[in-house]
Amino acid sequence: MSLHSSARWLPRHAALCFVVLPLLLACALLGSRAAAQFTNPGSSDPQRPNRRSLLKLATQFSWDEMANFTGPVDVPVGPGGGWLYLSGYALRLVPSVPGSTDPIAQLILYPPNSGHPTLAEDVLIQFPLGPAPAGGWPVLIGFHPYNVSHASLILNTQFPQLCAQKGYVLISPYGMSQYNFANPTAQNALDKTLELIRQWIPLDPTRIYTVGFSMGSLNAVSWAMRHLDPSDLRVAGVIVHTGTQDVIEEYNTAPAAIKNQLAEVFGGTPLTVPFAYDRVNPLRMLAGAADPDQTNVTNLLHVPFYVNVNLGDPNVKLVTQTNALANFLISKGALVNFQAANFGPTHSWNTLNFSAALDWIDNFTLPADPQSVELWSDDIGQWLQTEVRAQDAQKVARYKLAPSGSNALALTATRFLGELAFDARDFGASYRSLLKLDTSSADGTSDTLVLTGYPSAPSSVALSGGGAVQSWSYSAALQELRVIPHPSGSPVQVLITP
Repeated sequence: MSLHSSARWLPRHAALCFVVLPLLLACALLGSRAAAQFTNPGSSDPQRPNRRSLLKLATQFSWDEMANFTGPVDVPVGPGGGWLYLSGYALRLVPSVPGSTDPIAQLILYPPNSGHPTLAEDVLIQFPLGPAPAGGWPVLIGFHPYNVSHASLILNTQFPQLCAQKGYVLISPYGMSQYNFANPTAQNALDKTLELIRQWIPLDPTRIYTVGFSMGSLNAVSWAMRHLDPSDLRVAGVIVHTGTQDVIEEYNTAPAAIKNQLAEVFGGTPLTVPFAYDRVNPLRMLAGAADPDQTNVTNLLHVPFYVNVNLGDPNVKLVTQTNALANFLISKGALVNFQAANFGPTHSWNTLNFSAALDWIDNFTLPADPQSVELWSDDIGQWLQTEVRAQDAQKVARYKLAPSGSNALALTATRFLGELAFDARDFGASYRSLLKLDTSSADGTSDTLVLTGYPSAPSSVALSGGGAVQSWSYSAALQELRVIPHPSGSPVQVLITP
């Protein structure tokens, strides 16, 4: 079906009244408006001086052109190409792929609406026909391999057809670069994309899944492990296929050309900007396995994983890293469906059983928050039932919080943490009786603990054995109890008496 026939077909479909027509009726503006909205297209970017989006005369869509696309996303202007130019983005319907009954839209977010001052983002979205289920549509977010476009997921997998059959929204982001390696800017662009999509398409927040192959598997895991805010979208399951899990090892072992690409998208090397790499890295490799002291993927131990690896893949490093991911998750008690087989020396999407992977992950909805957590935080904000209010700005913080006895909790192994807030009742404790908090720091610094939802000032806050905590205070307005147990983070037990 051509774009022009799609345009004539569009109004006759009631489903699009629920999804696309409200958007189409919003304001289809002239192409010159896009140029006016795209501010400072040639401005300098200290992190990516040689990569920026530019204005480009609009052309008709071609899957061949899209499949071979690399480089920064240009912003279309002018008539033609089927574009609707709206406030901060451009949108058009594109031809569906054989075997899928669902329409596909191409979305371009202009900078800075893309989350970046000079780079635009390009996203392909396949959405179901008909009114959405009561809870919204389930979503599969698919990430492309290295050095190809996001059309890879649409053209080289069966996910478009399977998502159409199951009634899924399929989202394929470009990540602003064909070699983005899940860098923070690429992940931020996906956040901006989802904010926009949710204005038009109702998504089921309990059924958001990610899938990735090769470099894309790094994106699938990293985005999931960095998005744990209960008030926002979180991932209910991850599909990983033979791919990168340690981007630092990728840099250290890569040829010069890939090193330069990584330094470009991360704003430097692992030596010059280590935090940029550490914060998105699921794990670090050590002697062929996951280094237990550097496993940010621990954040996802409560989430089911479908891990697939082609043992014959010529990219031996990716095989080793994928095996390390599966072995680490299994060793920690995570639910993992691990599929390992030798399909010979090929690096391809097709060594994944698409149907089996999606059928398995489709069984799961967003799991309940665990009562024992071990979390790695790269920024302040909500991480499951805990809120990091302060931490070292250039480090990934780490902490464990778990029940430790009768009305007792233990906050241990804290690193680079400044202030952590939580409601002890979320972890099975009560504020109505004596509460024991066992605390210790792994980096020799003090941590501020904030107990939220605390109903009234306690009668006493003291150390076990009669000593005094470093400080404590209570806010009736906020119903928060703030405690600093010890100036150096030494192991102590805090006794809080109502």
